[in-house]
Amino acid sequence: MTSENNVEKLFMKSLKGINIILSGDTVTVKKLNLNFNKSKFRKFKSRADAVRFFDGMVIKLLKKGYVENSIQKNPKDTGITSADVLKLIDELGLPPIVKKIFLNESIPQVVDKFCSFRSPYPFFDLTKKEQQPYGDGLIYPVFCGPDFYRITGYDIKKKKYVIFDIEDTVNRDTIKFYSWNQILAIEFSKIIENEFTRPTLNDISELSDIFDFKYGTEIFNEFELKNFSDYDEIVKWQAGLVRKFSGK
Repeated sequence: MTSENNVEKLFMKSLKGINIILSGDTVTVKKLNLNFNKSKFRKFKSRADAVRFFDGMVIKLLKKGYVENSIQKNPKDTGITSADVLKLIDELGLPPIVKKIFLNESIPQVVDKFCSFRSPYPFFDLTKKEQQPYGDGLIYPVFCGPDFYRITGYDIKKKKYVIFDIEDTVNRDTIKFYSWNQILAIEFSKIIENEFTRPTLNDISELSDIFDFKYGTEIFNEFELKNFSDYDEIVKWQAGLVRKFSGK
């Protein structure tokens, strides 16, 4: 069994100054023309765990600059990178959990169980041209949903957050913009109303502390007091939350 540290040392040595391509179960290292099968590195409980570990490790290598030179060699084809988003996360002063999710690092169980936020790393496999429909290079992806289709991003010109579907072209003139608290209000309301993984007040309190969101328990208590007769009423309530937090 190859240890995680040995794997990272191998790629720190091998990836400096070269390009990488992630596809399926292998990573192709251009220039050296080598293929490494992910399954050989370590025994994981599932393929998803292996992919998550490996892609997270590559993001960390990008952050450390081990492939920065190779990125700069093709500036015309390079769009928004993970390094760009990591810098943005720091500049925005977002809570530490955001960077942990983005880097696919270990996160608290309560976040993994209830929260839909995931790292948007597949976005960085897109070329600059392929990224163009999603905000003309001005919207940086911070999170995606579990299936990658739903992206939460940050518009660096408007200085507001957006939510969009990866299958749709983003029109920055018509898309809805949100504050950070509105993004969290939307996420927390979805967590609270989910009848399959219904959280307790303690769960919401813990999540609120982790995300530094002071309105989590307020939303939970409001939901508990409502007597919704159907899902349409829940949708209206969630829309009301967005309006409620528009100035916060």
